[in-house]
Amino acid sequence: MTAGAGQDEHKASPRQIVVMAYEGAQLLSLAGPCEAFSATNTALVARHQPAAYAIAIASPRGGVVRTAAGVEINTRPFESFDATMPDTLIVPGGSGIRAVMADTRSLDWLRSKAVSARRLAAFGGGTFIIAAAGLLSGHRCVTHWRFEDDLEREFPDIGVQRGALYVRDGRISTAAGASASLDLAIGFVEDDLGHTLASEVARMMVVPRRRPGEQPQISAELAAQSSATPRVAEAAEWIVQNIHARPTVAGLAHRFAMSERNFSRRFREETGVSPARFIEKARLEAARRWLVTSQLPMESVARKSGFSSASHLNQVFRKSLGVTPLAYRKASRDS
Repeated sequence: MTAGAGQDEHKASPRQIVVMAYEGAQLLSLAGPCEAFSATNTALVARHQPAAYAIAIASPRGGVVRTAAGVEINTRPFESFDATMPDTLIVPGGSGIRAVMADTRSLDWLRSKAVSARRLAAFGGGTFIIAAAGLLSGHRCVTHWRFEDDLEREFPDIGVQRGALYVRDGRISTAAGASASLDLAIGFVEDDLGHTLASEVARMMVVPRRRPGEQPQISAELAAQSSATPRVAEAAEWIVQNIHARPTVAGLAHRFAMSERNFSRRFREETGVSPARFIEKARLEAARRWLVTSQLPMESVARKSGFSSASHLNQVFRKSLGVTPLAYRKASRDS
């Protein structure tokens, strides 16, 4: 959708965003998308254009709902939405999902509103809620990495995409939760109002414009830092920060005053991968970021990501992801 088309549409009536809240909902997955849509309205008003979105938060009884973070938010009761046809219906995750999944009234309300919604989105554990409502059957989806096994076991008729940040399957979108909900919300803004405005909103919120859905939930650096001693974690961080310098195992061992054999052994024991494999993963993650967030030519992407050439970058992408870097960039723009 072009920016002009989206702006013409919202002049008549703002798109209705309805977020389903409940006791124990995760605050970031609930409030993050609301902030993205609100920032969009702010950007439009600054351009002397009407707001694009009307945002409302619904809960079974209305009134104050306590989130998992202990922050209380005010909500409207389900019945106040009887005449509302939401454009986008959002279901966050949180510690209270099991109670919602067992609440017939909540599931019935969700089904009734999802029928007419142009978009249905669920974040983290919210994927379980829309699955319990029967809205995910036959669809691909994601959830937080901690709950992937449970989701597959409880709902074998849906396709769980392990490790991905988010998946968009027709009008249903799911994300890993937390910050990934912002990636999807900004993507919705781009669908509605165009690339330029979505990029402006991302800058206002000080976040990357949008990470690709296939990007892993846990980066190589984070995985290493969470499982390693400070010395090995420091080595992993140095690799990521200096990937453009094409680090080698021998150079790293020298830098951290260890023999190459001892460095490799300790790195593998503490992170689960060899330092050479970690360098490969860091290169690939860096290239994916540059491809999505810049218009740099392939030679520049390769150089900044630690590859020897664009040909080397192309070879690794084909082997690891089954697509060329150019196709990956195009898919991230079109998703």
